[in-house]
Amino acid sequence: MQKLYGSPKQHENGRKVINDVALKLIKLPSPITFTPEIQPICLAPSTEFNHTTGDILHISGWGKPSDAATGISPVLHEVDVPCISNAECAAPYGATITAVNICVATTGGKRSCNGDSGGPLTYINNGVHNQVGVVSFGSSAGCEVGLPAGFSRVSYFADWISSVTGLVI
Repeated sequence: MQKLYGSPKQHENGRKVINDVALKLIKLPSPITFTPEIQPICLAPSTEFNHTTGDILHISGWGKPSDAATGISPVLHEVDVPCISNAECAAPYGATITAVNICVATTGGKRSCNGDSGGPLTYINNGVHNQVGVVSFGSSAGCEVGLPAGFSRVSYFADWISSVTGLVI
């Protein structure tokens, strides 16, 4: 790693944005060689439409497969989950839910869990994964209680990502 960039401590409506802990950019000392197993992902631009209640999003990660698990998973887990409104997400979490967040329902055991932080939340459009979120938080009561899971909204940080990387998103 050549350099690590943390997201700026932005404010929204006078409040500090607190749920962006998983958002970091890493500058590597040399280019990555892409293979069938190592590929880039498309990022949601700042003009990305807001996903609406019911849109199906995709979580993948190596985190704990259950609350009772003693460690992270040795295999990659993937699950499709419905997007929920920020108002619905704010019901259990209150004012910490802002435009920086995108949330999903976790009913039926479909969710992210401890160890998944920093992983992708994607929207699959015509077979192409577009990263719309970064795993950020879940309920302190556990992964299996059925409360929403929260993600940092990539489109919210697109301008910052462009300014750090020089890429047009």
